[in-house]
Amino acid sequence: MEKRLTHLLFADDSLIFLDANIEEGAALGEVLRLYSAMSGQCINFNKSSLSVGRKIRHTDGQRLANSLGVTFIENHTKYLGLRAFLGRNKREVFGQIRNKVWEKLQGWKMGLFSQAGREVLIKSIIQAILVYLMSCFRLIKGLIREIQSLIARFWWGSTKDKHQIHWGNWDKLCKDKWFGGMGFRDLEDFNQALLSKQGWKLVTNPNSLFAQVLKALYYPNSEFLTAGLRNCCSNIWRGIIWGRELILKGSRWRVTDGNKIRINEDRWIPREAPFLLRTPAMVPPNAYVSSLMDDAGEWNIETLKETMHEDDIPWILGIQTRKDGGEDDRMWHDTINKKYTVDSGDKIIQMEKQGAETSNKSIVRGGGRRYGNRI
Repeated sequence: MEKRLTHLLFADDSLIFLDANIEEGAALGEVLRLYSAMSGQCINFNKSSLSVGRKIRHTDGQRLANSLGVTFIENHTKYLGLRAFLGRNKREVFGQIRNKVWEKLQGWKMGLFSQAGREVLIKSIIQAILVYLMSCFRLIKGLIREIQSLIARFWWGSTKDKHQIHWGNWDKLCKDKWFGGMGFRDLEDFNQALLSKQGWKLVTNPNSLFAQVLKALYYPNSEFLTAGLRNCCSNIWRGIIWGRELILKGSRWRVTDGNKIRINEDRWIPREAPFLLRTPAMVPPNAYVSSLMDDAGEWNIETLKETMHEDDIPWILGIQTRKDGGEDDRMWHDTINKKYTVDSGDKIIQMEKQGAETSNKSIVRGGGRRYGNRI
C-alpha cells in the first residue's frame, strides 16, 4: 500500500497536502466545514493560502484556490520563521539573520556592560539566535565571517564612531579558557555539529517521518551513511551530508550478533578513532564479525589467534557479545549514554584542529633547525 504524506501540524501552522484538482479541493472544504460546525472554531481563509507544484499549471492552481476561498501564491515564503524556499541567492536569504544579530548588538549600549557582561550576552543571546537556522541549513562562509566580525567588534568595544584594537583574532577567542581563549563558538564548526545531530536522527530513528521522507527522496536503495548527493538536492540535504562527516568520524558499531559488521572494512573496535583494526585480519573481503564467534555467540579464541594480530585480540575480547540481544547498531563513542550531542561533535572538530596546529608547528620548527632560521 502506497504511503502518502497528508498533513503536517506544527506550532500555529498547518500544512495540508492534496492532489491539485477540484474534487479533492471540495473534499477538503467539506472537512473544514464539518470541523468548524462541530468545534465552534472558524477557519480564517483570509490568512490561508495555497501553492502548487511545478508540474501544475498556474491557471489550475488559481482555480483550485478560488474554489477553496484562499489566496493563491507561488510558494510559501516562510515557515516557522525560516524561508521555505532558498533559491540560489542564499546571501540575501541568510542575510536576514545577520541583520537580526546587528540590530541586537546595536540595541545594547556599550558603556553599560563590563567585559564579563559582554561575554554573557554573546554566549547566551547572540550565538543562541543562530541555533535554529544552523540546525536546518549550512550557512555560507562569507555570512559566517560577517557575523563573527560583528561579535568580535562588540567584544572589543568597537562602535560606529570608535574603533578599538582587537588584541586577539577570532580563532583565539574560540579556544577554551583553559587554553587562553574565551570559549566562544566558532560558528562554522557549530553549524556542522548542529547539522550532524540531524544526521544522527536518521541513523538512530530510521522509522521516523523525517527519516522516511528523506530516504524516499535521496537514498531509497541504500543507507544514510553511504548516500550521495544528486544534482537537484535541497539545501537541507546538502547540509545534513556535510554534518554526516562528524558521524563517520565519531561513531562506531556496537556488536551484538555481528551479522551487520564487516571485520576489516567497518569501524567497531572500542578504542580511539578511527575504531578500525590496527592490522587487517586474514579474512576474505567483506567477511562479517559473526564469523569470529562460535555457535553460542561467544568469541572463538582459536579463530581470533589464526586471523587477528595479537595487538587487536585484547580489544576484541573486551567486547561483550549478545547473541540474542538484537541487531548490531550504531553508537557514539565519546558520550556516557553513547548518543550524539552537539558538544561532542564540536569537540571532535576542535581536536582535529589542535592536531593539525601541532603538526604544522612541528614542521615549522623542524624547518627552522634545518635551515638555521630563528622561529
